[in-house]
Amino acid sequence: MRGFIQVDIDAIRTNIQNLHKNYPRETGVMAVIKSDAYGHGAAAIGKAIENMDCLYGFAVATSDEAFELRDEGIKPPILVMGPVFSEDFESLIQNNISIIIFNEVTIDLLNDCAVRLNEIVSVHIEVDTGMNRVGIKPDENGFLFVKKIAGCSNLRIDGIYTHFAKADEADKENTLDQINQFHAFIDQLENELDLSLRIKHSSNSAGMLGFTDFPLSFCRPGIAIYGIWPSNETKDFSPAVELVPALSLYSQVIMLKDLPVGEAISYGGTYVTSRPTRVATLPIGYGDGYPRDLSNVGYVLIRGKRAPIIGRICMDFVMVDVSDIADVELYDKVTLIGSDGGECITVEVLSALSGRFHYEIVCGLGKRLPRVYKGE
Repeated sequence: MRGFIQVDIDAIRTNIQNLHKNYPRETGVMAVIKSDAYGHGAAAIGKAIENMDCLYGFAVATSDEAFELRDEGIKPPILVMGPVFSEDFESLIQNNISIIIFNEVTIDLLNDCAVRLNEIVSVHIEVDTGMNRVGIKPDENGFLFVKKIAGCSNLRIDGIYTHFAKADEADKENTLDQINQFHAFIDQLENELDLSLRIKHSSNSAGMLGFTDFPLSFCRPGIAIYGIWPSNETKDFSPAVELVPALSLYSQVIMLKDLPVGEAISYGGTYVTSRPTRVATLPIGYGDGYPRDLSNVGYVLIRGKRAPIIGRICMDFVMVDVSDIADVELYDKVTLIGSDGGECITVEVLSALSGRFHYEIVCGLGKRLPRVYKGE
């Protein structure tokens, strides 16, 4: 096998439990498994955790992601947190998938579709308390927007939420302001519109780590359930919380060659040997989502030791220097993310070396790499 991703299901379950232990038992978890569960495989992860006691349901970003989960037989509630479009309304309603609404055109179109199907649609309202991406502002216009939805015959407001913009930063003032805006708006809606908002959620992964004094009915962890810290700062928010990386990336050595001094390697000849060098070639590259920015700065692990990447990473190949590693042979296992012996390459390490965002690294690992699942 030219390369594969191993995902530790038990690590994901442990991370959810560790995050949830700071919250009341009745606080539910809406696990975010968008972007194919951040590259870990949404259908497999959904099946593996859907029966956890604390799990309420799943959040995704697109209608197609929601349909994939339902097609795989996953039964818990699903919320699409991105835009939905009229061509998908009927399938979303028939599959009992909750939808967010943040523009008035969607209100009318969705209600008309639900009336035609004689169904009631579960909707959530996103409140923009400072992200300035999507969602309604907690002001008079926002109030009237919610009032309009509440007056629709076939739309049922099941939930309301906001999204933190800076919860992963050490300075908590901005997030506290968002929390206060959100709670004040909920109070206004419930009191003045006589609404009973059953599901209230705001805490993403960073929020769960740093703001345990403000529990709502649900939490919405994403990146942390895969054992990846939202930021370096969040490691200090809840020192008692341990996160276990769930993803490892492996390949193997498919060629070995000995080069003299002065040989250029890969496109552009950006690396030239300064000593007699033993080069191992790996059958993996940026076509698999392995960052090209690791060229000449990254390393892999072979036989428990670091092998520096030399030359530009290609679409399908990576070359590494194994001159200082004894007895390397063809088809030796290569660790690109994960542990080998006493060494470990984390996603955060790759992020620091490549200058790329760590979420982007796991989300970018492509479908050419099969996912192999370890654990129950």
